[in-house]
Amino acid sequence: MTQKIITVQNISKKFKIPHTKITSLRDEIFSLFSTKTYEEFHALDDISLEINKGEFIGIVGKNGSGKSTLLKILAGIYSPDSGKISINGSISPFLELGVGFNGDLTARENIFLNGTILGIEETELKNKFDDIISFAELEKFVDTKVKTFSSGMYARLAFSVAIHADADIYLMDEVLAVGDISFQKRCIETLHSYKNKGKTIILVSHDLSQIKQHASRAILFENGKIVADDSPERVLSTYVQHSQIFESEHQLLITNVAIHKKDSSDELSTGDDISISWSLEGAIPHEIDFIIAIQDDNGAVLFATNTIHDTVTADPSLTTYTFDLKKVPLRGGIYFAEISVIDKQFRKVASIPYAGPFSISPPRKTRGSVDILYNWNVT
Repeated sequence: MTQKIITVQNISKKFKIPHTKITSLRDEIFSLFSTKTYEEFHALDDISLEINKGEFIGIVGKNGSGKSTLLKILAGIYSPDSGKISINGSISPFLELGVGFNGDLTARENIFLNGTILGIEETELKNKFDDIISFAELEKFVDTKVKTFSSGMYARLAFSVAIHADADIYLMDEVLAVGDISFQKRCIETLHSYKNKGKTIILVSHDLSQIKQHASRAILFENGKIVADDSPERVLSTYVQHSQIFESEHQLLITNVAIHKKDSSDELSTGDDISISWSLEGAIPHEIDFIIAIQDDNGAVLFATNTIHDTVTADPSLTTYTFDLKKVPLRGGIYFAEISVIDKQFRKVASIPYAGPFSISPPRKTRGSVDILYNWNVT
C-alpha cells in the first residue's frame, strides 16, 4: 500500500520587495525620511501535492518559479502564509551547502558541528567519520581549516556530511553539480541506494538530463503554481514548450519535436543516422530560416548549422520539417537539440533551447566526447 510521506495543502508564500534600492549612505539617509513602498511577490500560490514514500521526484522551472521556496518551506526554513503541511519523516536538507561551517575550524571539527545541526548523534558521527571523509575525497585535509579549501572541496565536504544523515527525506536544490564526474556518479549511486531502501528524494535542478535519468516523477513550477505533475518525459516536454522564446511580433510555436533513427526507432547508438523533425504553429513569416544546434548535458554546443550558410531555402508552408544527421559520432550520453526560427531580418522569432533530450548508447569501450573510426597498425 502506498504510504504518503509529505502532504501539502493549499500553501501560499509571498515576499515584500522594496521599490527603492539602497546602494549608498546618501540613499540610506534619504530613506529615513521617505515613505517606503513595496511590491508583493507571490513565490507560491495555492500549491497542493502529495509525495509518497520512496519516490524520486524532480522539480523543474525557471528561476523565481517557486521551486526553492517550496523546499525551504518543507525544510522548515520558511513558514507558509497559508495552507497546511504534513511531513511523516525526518529530513536532510541540501539547500545551501556548508551553511553553518566555520572557516576557522578544521574539516574534522566542521563535520561534528554541521552533523549536529543536521540532527546526527555524536556517536553516529564518530562511526561514519571515515566514510564522510572518504566520500568527500579529503583524507589528506582532515585537520586543515576549511577557510583554506577550494569551493569544490568545501562543497564536497558539506554534501558528504548531509548525504550521511540517516533521514527519511532528502531535499536537494541544485547540488548534483558538486565535484567532478566521478564524485557526481557516487552521489547519484548513493541516492539510488537510498531510494531502494524506501527513502524519498526531492531534487530541484535545471539539468533536465538529471531529471529524465533519475526521477520517477517530475513537477513543473511556473509563476508560483504547479502546471504539470507527471512522468519526467511528459513534464520535460511541457517545460520545453513553455520555455520557447518569442522575440518579435510573431507568436510562433515549434511543436511536435521528435528525435529518432531514420527507421523511426528511439534506440540511438553511436554512428547512427538520426533525424530531428518538428512543426510550426502560429503566425509564420513569409520567409524563414532555421538554426540547429546539438548540446551535451552540460550545455556545451557540439555542433551547429543553419539554412542560410547551407544555402537551403525553407518553405514556410510545410507541415513538418526534418533535419538529418549522418553517422553521428557522439559518444554515449544525454544530448539536446536547440531549434530556432529566424525571419528575413535575422530576428529570432521562436526557439526551443532543450528539445529532446535524447540518449545515445556507446558501441564500444573507448573514451572521449566523440567516437572516431580507427585502425591499429602495430603488428
